[in-house]
Amino acid sequence: MKKIAESKLFAAICLAFGLVALASVVIQIFFSNLLFPSSFEFGEALGGVNILAYFTILSNIFVGLWLVIFAVYKLFNAKILSFIADPLLQGAFTLYIFVTGVVYFGILTFIMDLDFEATALFGVINYINHLIMPLFFTAIWFLPISDKRITHKGALLWLTFPLLYFVFSMIRGALTSFYPYPFLSPILLGQIWNFLNGYFLVGVAFVLLLGFFTLLSRLFVYLRNRFVIA
Repeated sequence: MKKIAESKLFAAICLAFGLVALASVVIQIFFSNLLFPSSFEFGEALGGVNILAYFTILSNIFVGLWLVIFAVYKLFNAKILSFIADPLLQGAFTLYIFVTGVVYFGILTFIMDLDFEATALFGVINYINHLIMPLFFTAIWFLPISDKRITHKGALLWLTFPLLYFVFSMIRGALTSFYPYPFLSPILLGQIWNFLNGYFLVGVAFVLLLGFFTLLSRLFVYLRNRFVIA
């Protein structure tokens, strides 16, 4: 497994997947602008700057950049980019993209009307972002890219971005009435719930998701330390 992680072929594969991830984000932004024009007034838009508020888009950007930088680091022996192999950084992005896939297929497909038949390409991009990239990048976590061990305490840093994302989404939602996901919104079917009830349910969703992030981070650390670099 060590030879695979250090091979030029693996680096080239990472480069290809990284470019696909970044290209899919660019294409999705382009098509979402055409199919779902921005409308801050009603907060229902998928296009425009709103799409940059989606966790899916951000996690795919993180993963795409990591893969491209890692590939350049390995292919050209660019020591200045050695930071990219730090398991704390890789682990954070693995957690985010894995949650992206799980939440999409485990929650969003059941509570949102996700009709991508308007264009076949948009549907393909959707599966690249939510299925292919989460599976590929999670698989990389189980390759010995670095011999550095990480601790559960250190992995708590991985929760920083989800926390900041939640705060950003709530503040932005209050200002624009746009919430990227139903479980982050105190608004249902166009009606504003009772303030306490609405934000209480959002708070419950936040606690559950934070707990999910925490459990997964501990699992990822355990599996890596136990089976990858043991």
